[in-house]
Amino acid sequence: MISPTNLSIKTKLILIITSVSLVTLSLVLILYAYGETRHLIKSLEEEIAHIARITGDYATTDLTFKDKQAATKTLQLLQSTPNIIQAALYDADNTLFASYGKGSPYQLINKGHQVEVIKRTESTLIVHKKIHHQNEFIGSILIEVSTRELQGEIFDFILLTFLILTVMTIFSAILAHYSQRIISKPILDLSEKIKQVKESGDYSITAKKHSEDEIGKLSENINLLLASLEIRKKQRDRAEHELQQAKNILERSVYERTKELEVANSELQTFSYTVSHDLRAPLRSIDGFSKMLLDEYDDRLDAAGRDYLKRVRNATVRMGDLIDDLLLLARISQSELRHEDFDVTQTCHTIVNRLRALENEQRNIEVSIEDNMHVCADKKMMTIALENLISNALKYTRREKHAVITISSELHKGARSICIKDNGAGFDMVSADKLFTPLQRLHSPSEFEGTGIGLATVYRIVRKHDASIKGEGAPNEGACFCMTFRDKPYDYESK
Repeated sequence: MISPTNLSIKTKLILIITSVSLVTLSLVLILYAYGETRHLIKSLEEEIAHIARITGDYATTDLTFKDKQAATKTLQLLQSTPNIIQAALYDADNTLFASYGKGSPYQLINKGHQVEVIKRTESTLIVHKKIHHQNEFIGSILIEVSTRELQGEIFDFILLTFLILTVMTIFSAILAHYSQRIISKPILDLSEKIKQVKESGDYSITAKKHSEDEIGKLSENINLLLASLEIRKKQRDRAEHELQQAKNILERSVYERTKELEVANSELQTFSYTVSHDLRAPLRSIDGFSKMLLDEYDDRLDAAGRDYLKRVRNATVRMGDLIDDLLLLARISQSELRHEDFDVTQTCHTIVNRLRALENEQRNIEVSIEDNMHVCADKKMMTIALENLISNALKYTRREKHAVITISSELHKGARSICIKDNGAGFDMVSADKLFTPLQRLHSPSEFEGTGIGLATVYRIVRKHDASIKGEGAPNEGACFCMTFRDKPYDYESK
């Protein structure tokens, strides 16, 4: 069975119009038929009651003088009135006085004569009227009338009403069929236009405006919507075209940049090879001949000559260290990251023990390392970064009688910070922008040895991890370097 909600709007309108018309006509005709039937019955009742009253007036003398023969003749006058079945006169004692008709006269008992009655049965109407003479009750009259003729009239009227209802229903259906077009045709046209737009993707299609009513306004608004969509489509097409052009330019730029990086990497590898081999050979020669001079010609050199040769050898050592640091910095730039759980605490203990073993003199150093520090990072690179920072802390606390180095971590808003703090020489924050620049030193070589590459290497490692590093300090009050990893720290406890 088809659900009414799935019917077409055309069918719905026909059903609605026909149903409303049918219900309205039915109610009107039913009410009219009921009223007309009531009117016919009431008219018959009033007519018979009037006849009973007139006949009773004629029979007043007969009842007064007890003239039954005259009373019978008076009742016989009713034969001119159709449909009367019988009539009867009763005296004051409720005794049958005279009668007319074929039926058996009613016997009035239990003081029924005291009440005027109009009674309807299935096929008859009975009227009972009291008769008075000079305000004295002298008897009553009863008339029984057949209502079959009236029922026939009512049946004919109902049949006529049904025929009228049938004709009006057919007429309403025909009228609904044609009148629904006023509503359904504009809506169907709108539906067809929207279907065309959907299938063709052409938003320049417009819907015809049939009227100035709500459907006309709907057509107008849909046309405005289609015009707006057409503008947006053109803007989108233009944006897609521009985006494609930008994509092509970007791809070409990436391709060219990749080529440039490949060339740069190749040149860097060539440079690293040159530095590693071609520059080391002269340094080894300088250092070797300087050592031979000191060993074989020591007795021929004065103190100044021996000092010069020692300085030459020290310079070659520093140059070798600088070359090593530069090569390390270059390798870090080219290395690929391998993120994994990195135990910062254990690595710091290992580095501190190894560096303290290399100290030439016994020092009073207090190192505090926080337990259970972990980050997700490249183990090899983070080891290099931590070794540079810890070795700096040991180096710049060399003049302190009691050196204090603290390695701790902080967690703030999902970011893990690893901090190395010391109470050493510190630095002036005015020069903080030079901290991570290669070959830039905030202390002279005479104060503290170094190449100026260590912090630059740390900075490069941290940036490869998409992290950050900052340094704070004050002259003779120590320094603190913090590496902050913005990614979620490695969940060591759950592992």
